Amino acid sequence: MRLACDQDEVIDALVADLQNYERGTQHDETQWLDVGLHACKQLNARRNVVFLTAFELAYAGDLVQRARDDGYEIIVVPETIRRKLPGLRDALGNPMRDLDRYRTQWQDSFRFTFIDPAGFSYAERAVWDALPRIFAARGGRPRHVRDVRVSETMRLMEGRYQEAVGVWEPGDGWIIVKRSQLRSLANFAGTVLHELSHALSGAPDMSLEFEQQLRRPASASATSRLPYERGQTR
Repeated sequence: MRLACDQDEVIDALVADLQNYERGTQHDETQWLDVGLHACKQLNARRNVVFLTAFELAYAGDLVQRARDDGYEIIVVPETIRRKLPGLRDALGNPMRDLDRYRTQWQDSFRFTFIDPAGFSYAERAVWDALPRIFAARGGRPRHVRDVRVSETMRLMEGRYQEAVGVWEPGDGWIIVKRSQLRSLANFAGTVLHELSHALSGAPDMSLEFEQQLRRPASASATSRLPYERGQTR
């Protein structure tokens, strides 16, 4: 009988039970996997929702907040149901929107918001002006690194739910740094050098080639000319 129900009030009651899972107060019917999946299919067809587990809710807080800001309702479901969702379609034939699908949709719609250095604050400009010396610490800027740009927005890290602070765009030859990194010379320099290591190695994070490039010693003469923030030691 439960599986035959598609009225809004019944679906809402089933979903409310699903979200009580972590508190252990859900009714017996929603412990049946097929009933819980039926409720999710009906809800996915009716409202803008994102399904995730309690662990994902805690681990991917920034992305969850983006989903809420985009007008999505967050539905916490048991892990047994969450594992089934990627292979299912809702009552209207649409794919189920779990956290990974929302992440993909968000990445596909992402656009950088570039900031002209003329718009930097005095403190940001002081950090930005160290860029030539940061490159000099690694032997200068390679020809294929055509530009360093600063963006207010940044896409998510590969395979993760957190925002990156910098990216290497080989197609454009750009190192792109999140504007928040300009709050600190150490953070800005670290991000530029990290992305420069991607540009020089042509390899992704965690690869041997990238790690070797990242650990390459900097020029002693160049690093001695790098400005240090108050309170830092060389």
